[in-house]
Amino acid sequence: MRKRLLTIAFICILLCLLCAACGKEPAAPKKGVSREPAKKTATVTATPSEVPFPSEMPTPTEAPSPTDTPFPSDMPTPTEAPFPSEMSGPTDVPSPTDVPGPTDVPLPGEEYIDISGYGFDAFDVVEYYLEIGMSSEYANGNQINYVRKWTDPVRVYVGGYPREQDFALITRLFDALNGVYGFPGIDFCDDAGDANMEVSFLDPDDYFPASFKAVGTDITDGYSTIWFEDGVIYKAEIGIRTDLTDTNKNHVILEEIVQALGLQNDSYLYPDSLYYQGFNEPQWPTDMDWLLVRFLYRPEMKPLMKEEEVWDVAETVFRN
Repeated sequence: MRKRLLTIAFICILLCLLCAACGKEPAAPKKGVSREPAKKTATVTATPSEVPFPSEMPTPTEAPSPTDTPFPSDMPTPTEAPFPSEMSGPTDVPSPTDVPGPTDVPLPGEEYIDISGYGFDAFDVVEYYLEIGMSSEYANGNQINYVRKWTDPVRVYVGGYPREQDFALITRLFDALNGVYGFPGIDFCDDAGDANMEVSFLDPDDYFPASFKAVGTDITDGYSTIWFEDGVIYKAEIGIRTDLTDTNKNHVILEEIVQALGLQNDSYLYPDSLYYQGFNEPQWPTDMDWLLVRFLYRPEMKPLMKEEEVWDVAETVFRN
């Protein structure tokens, strides 16, 4: 660009010198012929310092190169779904564990039953036990007037059509029972042949004849039958209807299992108790219900004990 400007300037100087040397004016145009007007050219001259050299011109900022797409080997692989054989299905029956045996030596605080915070005294507990434990709702004509209890671990097989929430409630009850001092222990077993207690969840078509066979009537929501010899319970069968409401079924599950431990009668004394003769739907044993279980399974309470002996035990194990 600079060379071109210098060349134009040099040519203009030469033309001026030639015109001066000749001393002639340009010829006038002929009459009737218009002279073409001179063209005006606007030239913008820039000093060399104002025109940036290529090396001084800013280079455009390069656009950032896109992030390289990782090769398949660099990309994280999704977690593969397990094959059906690798997937864990629901557990139908909780795996059995070793059933804890009864504790022979009481731990601190178990030397006696403290009932000072319950609002009951020893008389209340014993009176209720005599009605619930020394009799039976359906005795089949037998006179029951002595202590009955399990002395060996209880192995429970659950059959029929139980739901997951039924297992959850039974498991919770077993955990609580296994914390009772003197109780021989209770847990699930996988084989009915190894069980000494069977809990069956039956639809109405199967339940009603089973109930009638067990207790002589089918107007029930659940039943429990126990076999005992010399006051020692060695077998139990429990039936529960599957068409009950959730709250009613929970109550029936709790009542029938606890009654099969040797507390088989019902009473009108405590309306919120599992053993209430009228209609109720408790969702967990009451304090009084647990006191009966704890009293029955004290090591001092022996099978075949009669009422007078039960009162003697009460004097030694209760503290108000």
